[in-house]
Amino acid sequence: MKPRSTTLVAATTAILAAVSGCSTSTETSPSQQNNKDDPSLSEVAPCETLTRNNQKSIATEGKGKSKEVLDARSCRWSISSGTVNVSLHSEKPIEELNFSKGTKKEYSINKKNGLLAIGNTEGICTVAIPFGDSQTATVDVESLKTATSCDLAKKIAPMVEQNISDS
Repeated sequence: MKPRSTTLVAATTAILAAVSGCSTSTETSPSQQNNKDDPSLSEVAPCETLTRNNQKSIATEGKGKSKEVLDARSCRWSISSGTVNVSLHSEKPIEELNFSKGTKKEYSINKKNGLLAIGNTEGICTVAIPFGDSQTATVDVESLKTATSCDLAKKIAPMVEQNISDS
């Protein structure tokens, strides 16, 4: 990682902690503690990141629809309250993802140091999961309320991480 990126991540973490009134005990970037043996996301099919049982547990409506968005391959499922989208960024580390304006904070997913991003538009929440130093999977949930979206994104992210790690 470039020194400038490390400084930027540390500064961002400090600012977010100060603004939210929380303290932080680490100055590592989200991808620094992740397993170097993670699978290549370019070899993972986005619509296979959720098993049938996973899809049942979140009540998807039908099969996921695969598509490519910018530099990521993704799969979108409909749910009664909105949509779930899993995107695989096989050549983009978590630090380079462009989240919408809003808030970002460190978030742990099955012992991986990821991010929780809450958009400035009501109802959108993203959990970003790093795989190694140069790949990221994102779980985006859009529904009527941000709290509902974040609860669901937090539920789905460990499923996606486990399924990718097991592949």
